[in-house]
Amino acid sequence: KEKVIMLNYGTTGDHMTAEAFNPYHFRACMSSAQHSTALAAYLSGTKYNTYYILCQDYSAPRQGADAFKKAMDRFKPGCKLGGEDYHPVGAKDLAPYINKIIDSKAEILYTINWGGDLIVLLKQAKALGFKGRIASWFISDPIVCEAAGDSALGAITAEIYMLTNDTPQNKAFIERWKKRNLTPEHPYPDLFVGKAYQAFMFMAEAIKKANSTKPEDVIKAWEGLTYTSPMGPMTMRACDHQVLAPIPVAEILPGPGAFYKFPYVGKPLAIIPAEKAAVPAELVNNPRCKK
Repeated sequence: KEKVIMLNYGTTGDHMTAEAFNPYHFRACMSSAQHSTALAAYLSGTKYNTYYILCQDYSAPRQGADAFKKAMDRFKPGCKLGGEDYHPVGAKDLAPYINKIIDSKAEILYTINWGGDLIVLLKQAKALGFKGRIASWFISDPIVCEAAGDSALGAITAEIYMLTNDTPQNKAFIERWKKRNLTPEHPYPDLFVGKAYQAFMFMAEAIKKANSTKPEDVIKAWEGLTYTSPMGPMTMRACDHQVLAPIPVAEILPGPGAFYKFPYVGKPLAIIPAEKAAVPAELVNNPRCKK
């Protein structure tokens, strides 16, 4: 209606670049399917063969869980899904679900929980004796890591921005942040700060190329554009306005580390290539991608 550019740096719902596509919307973060595919790409190369899914009950986690199952089947045929559960957002007791996971003998607990629900899950999984590995989208959030403490150790995460990825571009970004930061509660540009920075700088590149701030000019310039971000090259796919980028995968290690005193993500264990994490254009439910 308003015909202005909408820059998305954090909302993952697959439908936003598919059946609900809007030409003014650009997603400079991962979709639910990308996030799950990147983690599956890494986990498929480990020794683990059984997994269990536990997520909050709304659309994005369900989309992500579906994508994770498909990706695991594709990357590691023969792997086994031990079970799948969804709980209300804000649940205070996840013990019944965790006990089912333990009983299933699953080696991986895959969750898309965030915030307080992720903290509850991490703490209760440790308290109840879950011995497997937890794979999570949002565990590189320092607020979660500090609150969860040692309960988070060994968890695996993947994200489009990773503070600990020491590319030259990221090192320079962190130093600029430290010199200019006006918010002491955010000493480092972790997770959402880094994602927002990359997204806004990508849009700035599109505006620069267009030499205009008119939405139609920016759309034309941004489609297919590649920008060198702190994590590496990011390309805006023209057909659905979904960013394609290399995805770092990392593990929660004991503190103190390079950035925080509490457990936090270490340096990347792997970088998943953009094309491996991407949903192929022809599989996106968007008519523009099928031409």
